[in-house]
Amino acid sequence: MSLRISETLLTKRQIEVLHLLAQGNTGSNIAMQLGISVCTVRIHIRNAMQKLDALNIPHAVARAYVAGILS
Repeated sequence: MSLRISETLLTKRQIEVLHLLAQGNTGSNIAMQLGISVCTVRIHIRNAMQKLDALNIPHAVARAYVAGILS
């Protein structure tokens, strides 16, 4: 079963944040790595979750993997 989610649905930064989350990074670690605020990381996560119709972060990461956005 594949999802009908296009990689273009997510911004480059949202994909980057999801990739870092999938690696087990925390919001504060992601913020430090990307040179952005924790609040901005949360916004990217929230927006990606909405676009992926995900219930939580692990669900968003899983949906991104199934859709082929993350590999």
